[in-house]
Amino acid sequence: MPQRRPQIVLPEIFQAQSGLYLPLSVQATRPAVVPPELQPHPGLFVVGRPPSVLDQIFSYATQEELGLEGIPLDVILEALRLVPVWPALRMLCRYQRDLWPVRTDQRGQLEMLNRWYGEDTEFSKSARAFMGASASHMVFSEQQLFALQKLLILHSPEGNPDEALSPTQNQALMVALASVPGSVLGLHEAQGLEAGEPINGSTDDFWLRLFIGHGGLIGGGSDAYELARAHDLFEVIAKSEPAQQHHDAVPIDEWLKEAYGLTFLEMQAIGFALFAGSNTGVSEGNPVLINSTYFEKTALADKAQQGLDALSEHLDWYRSSFGSPGDDPRRLAFEITPFLQRPAIRDPGGSVMPIAPRALGTWLGASGTYYRLFDIARSKGSPARKQFTRFHGFLVERHGRIVVETACQAPRSTVLWVAGRVHGEVCYRASEGDRVTPDIAVDLGRDLVLIEITGSRATARSIVDADLDSIRTDIEKLLEDKIRQLGDRIEDLRSGVAVLPGVDLEFVDRIWPLMVSSEGLFQTPPLWDYLRTDALNALAQPKVQPITLLDLRDLEQIGRASCRERV
Repeated sequence: MPQRRPQIVLPEIFQAQSGLYLPLSVQATRPAVVPPELQPHPGLFVVGRPPSVLDQIFSYATQEELGLEGIPLDVILEALRLVPVWPALRMLCRYQRDLWPVRTDQRGQLEMLNRWYGEDTEFSKSARAFMGASASHMVFSEQQLFALQKLLILHSPEGNPDEALSPTQNQALMVALASVPGSVLGLHEAQGLEAGEPINGSTDDFWLRLFIGHGGLIGGGSDAYELARAHDLFEVIAKSEPAQQHHDAVPIDEWLKEAYGLTFLEMQAIGFALFAGSNTGVSEGNPVLINSTYFEKTALADKAQQGLDALSEHLDWYRSSFGSPGDDPRRLAFEITPFLQRPAIRDPGGSVMPIAPRALGTWLGASGTYYRLFDIARSKGSPARKQFTRFHGFLVERHGRIVVETACQAPRSTVLWVAGRVHGEVCYRASEGDRVTPDIAVDLGRDLVLIEITGSRATARSIVDADLDSIRTDIEKLLEDKIRQLGDRIEDLRSGVAVLPGVDLEFVDRIWPLMVSSEGLFQTPPLWDYLRTDALNALAQPKVQPITLLDLRDLEQIGRASCRERV
């Protein structure tokens, strides 16, 4: 079948003998064949608005933005002192659960707005207008609910756990909920600005602090990837032969049993049971408080109380852990670490209730498990802390390599597969001493992908306090040092000092550097500008393409997409 050549098809236009294209009113003829020099090369074209960091940013509404009068924090606290904490927390735990699937879904938020505040109230009408102004406008946020839960714990009387709120108390709680964005989250001090400093005049340092100091509230929270990664890291890989032979191997189950009386799998089982039994994963009805009797007919009946103790704490523990955040507006707005450490609150009778899906999911996921083990290691002294940090880095690198190897495996339905050969670290000798090539290399013939993975994480002083010095130190540790290291290794490969099996750099047209971290920093123009001032210069080498920054979830999603394409 002959190949069709591209043609220009324009209504009411023809090509004259002179070669000019003229209106049909002059003379008509056949469509013109596109000259060879104008014919497009085959390629992929995507028509649409290019992606932007703004696609990932959503705005909450303060009362002032809704055209309503703001309520000062001291007035909110005075009202909350009349609201008993237990029935109020039950209500807010349900709101956290209901909000979880619609955090960035305006339709779902509208349903919540109408259910919580009614359709005809002044607040609801103003909120609907606010959301109608932009697809990125939301009325409710997790941060808003976490802040109000914290205020209740710190300032409200305990009351009777079995009693319901009176109409007056319910009204006070709902007014407080609507007021928190402006009275707590919107304070200049909470955002790290000096009082009265105009936001439009902020420097790049401010934007770094704003987007990195997010309090752990960005991203999708825990999900299937996070839960599966926790099992792979701390149960499968940690117990594999290579891990057991690693010089920094840590006895994870032994440490957990010393601290909690449970193994990793036992803790996971009780956490999942709490998630199911408390109705955290359903959309109807109120959350259910459960106690150790819920496990009576299970294999964990004799360990249930230990598990619930590991998951939950009494009010006084949270009060002690949060301290007096009234003196620190930023911590009042952004600190949720105690909720992540103990994601269920325990009433005087011993029954427990999950605080929020994000809290319980984080506890079950890779991040929560990491921090539990890190706290245990820290309690054992500096050598144990450093040992665990190195071992965790090994686990993360091993997990990343397994993901890439799985994505590059040949499908069962074919004999020939040339997608790419995967190489781990290769030791070599350089003038500076012994070195290793990047953690993962994927040989794609004309393309070579080099992946460096880090298990390090940003510190609380960066994430919660938005401390600029800590942010700079964390960027140095998480990105800049690793990018420079990647640049050095690429230079060694290009010069022949380092060699990958079967890879001849002379025949490689493009080298693709990838940086993968356990928890990604929110990628924004200020972050990229910060990196361009120094670190990215290490990659300014022939054949080297722009670097890609990923976190483990990104890498897992890419691997999953690759596997699905081969099914």
